[in-house]
Amino acid sequence: MRRYEIEYEGVPLATVDIEESEAAETISEMVEFWMGWQRDLEKHNGDYTTTWLHSLAKFILRYNSPPGDEDEGWCKLDGSNGIHLIDWDIWEHDYDLISIG
Repeated sequence: MRRYEIEYEGVPLATVDIEESEAAETISEMVEFWMGWQRDLEKHNGDYTTTWLHSLAKFILRYNSPPGDEDEGWCKLDGSNGIHLIDWDIWEHDYDLISIG
């Protein structure tokens, strides 16, 4: 089992435990589910786990929640597939940083 700490701008975003041997096929299926997956995989040097963790981080940032059972292309993150989302934080965007030129 390996624990991954995901950060965004140096701030903790999520903690995920992955049992690599158990989760490898599931992670590959999730990565390959999305259009443009080859480009994303290449960007992460062919590492499916890193590619998938980046997708998870983007999902959490976009929706302020982890993917649920009803979200297409995602498995349960309760450990039943070798992937356990331990915790995650809501990311508050600083809208005061928006500028219009």
